[in-house]
Amino acid sequence: MNPLRTRAVNLARVDSPSARTICIDFDGVIHPEGPWDGGRLRGAPLPGAVERLRALMDGGWRIVCFTARSSEYHEDIANYLAHYLDRKVIVLPGAETAYWEIVPA
Repeated sequence: MNPLRTRAVNLARVDSPSARTICIDFDGVIHPEGPWDGGRLRGAPLPGAVERLRALMDGGWRIVCFTARSSEYHEDIANYLAHYLDRKVIVLPGAETAYWEIVPA
């Protein structure tokens, strides 16, 4: 079997950590995008974003959110996600960009 196909099949297995995982960007998907405004978080999430993310999590999906914003904003984004989603948000360390895992209640 082709090595790439084998890897894809293994990642799709039900018991794989990547199974039922969705990765989404923060800006333009959850949070309104632009103008940059010094990195400040501006207001409520985009319409429907919170409801859709909650529905996915309630359906058993694991949500990973990422951003290319500077690390000085990572804690603010984690708090923003936790506040609007009313879920625990885990900041995943060790990446050049920030990743957050949103954990179902």
